[in-house]
Amino acid sequence: AMNQTLRHVIGYFILASAILLIVQLAVMWHSKAVDPGLKGVTLSTTQRVLMAALGLGVGLFVGATSIGAGSILLPLLVLVLNVHMRQLVSTDVALGAGMAIVGAAVHSLAQAVSWDIVAALLVGSIPGALLGAQLVGIISTRLVRGCVAGALTVAGLVLVGALATS
Repeated sequence: AMNQTLRHVIGYFILASAILLIVQLAVMWHSKAVDPGLKGVTLSTTQRVLMAALGLGVGLFVGATSIGAGSILLPLLVLVLNVHMRQLVSTDVALGAGMAIVGAAVHSLAQAVSWDIVAALLVGSIPGALLGAQLVGIISTRLVRGCVAGALTVAGLVLVGALATS
């Protein structure tokens, strides 16, 4: 019962993230806004506190559920910061790497990691990550955001049980 409840909570959270991203994409489309381009980002004190709070929430959620930071944090960053998508994705990946190291260490100490599965997944994940990182700078930001929103919607619907997987 607890696992099912957790799946539903995660699913609704992911759906909310997808909705936020879709709203942001619609605003972008309607205003015909152009990406701000790569730039240095200087956060105000208020934004730093907001980022730290978001980081705490995402860290707790990712550590407990293993749902990637990208599916949770990326839509929120899109709404909060006016930054080029490549910078958001790159920032999110770097953050995810840091959280992954800490999470992997904690889960490994609990002897809960299946290293055979990790090794097999890395064979495909590493080339996929290399290719994906190259594509972010080439593919349209709107297309990337739309694809992320679509993937989040499907994942959320599956987790809440509104979309069957078999």
